[in-house]
Amino acid sequence: PPSPALMPSKQPKSSRGVQVCVRVRPVLPKDGDITCAVDVVGENTAVVHGWDGKESGRMSFDKLFDGGTTQVEVFEEFIKPAVDNVLNGFNGTIFAYGQSSSGKTTTMVGDIGDEKMEGLVPRVVKAFYEKANKGASEDTKYLVHCSVLEVYNEKIRDLHQHNSKLAPKIRLRERPDGSVHAEGATQEVCLESDEMLRSLQKAFEFRVTGSTNKNHVSSRSHLIITLVLESKKTMSVGGVETKKKRSPKKKAAAINLRSRLNLVDLAGSESLKKDIR
Repeated sequence: PPSPALMPSKQPKSSRGVQVCVRVRPVLPKDGDITCAVDVVGENTAVVHGWDGKESGRMSFDKLFDGGTTQVEVFEEFIKPAVDNVLNGFNGTIFAYGQSSSGKTTTMVGDIGDEKMEGLVPRVVKAFYEKANKGASEDTKYLVHCSVLEVYNEKIRDLHQHNSKLAPKIRLRERPDGSVHAEGATQEVCLESDEMLRSLQKAFEFRVTGSTNKNHVSSRSHLIITLVLESKKTMSVGGVETKKKRSPKKKAAAINLRSRLNLVDLAGSESLKKDIR
């Protein structure tokens, strides 16, 4: 039977399905003389105020973070349980949605290399390699690889392939089991987290950006980062007696486990009216 150490453990009920978290962006100096229109009450309730300052409604979510929340708190309190599920053999997806200049890319990517300001992506990468380094042994091997795709004007581009003329065309294909994969996408394999983060930083430089009224370097494309953790455990099975020796003759069998996490930074919208109907 498969080794319990490599088999997916039972997924906690609290982390199944879709969960919605709202992070309220703080008012910045560039915003001028305005106040925040949302107050966070407890962990799940948002109080929205109108232009007159009066309460106009309340909304509930799985989790709410106010403008003073740090990058570390967002990861530890809401994202880490989902990452732990992936590290235990389950697939997952985390994506950021919001209007332009709402802080999506800051939350997802942040400032890589700055311990306080780096976003979810570098923290997830470090968690993957920490799992790989702790679990590796003589008979258990781990491999981490990553793809970085950009969707812009309904075209898919591989950001690991910087030369667009030479880069292969990315096509979406459906496997027999119903899953979808990007055929032709580069799978970057790195042995250390620092090497992977440098590779990601280089890829991010080629993402399409543009100037808007809200953000002069607004992301104009969807960014899809797929991290895959593969583990392979070699174990001995069987037990056939031989004439010369009474010790069983064993055969080596490999047990593989593969899980993925998609991290998606969606493009911002120029107009709030286009986002909310």
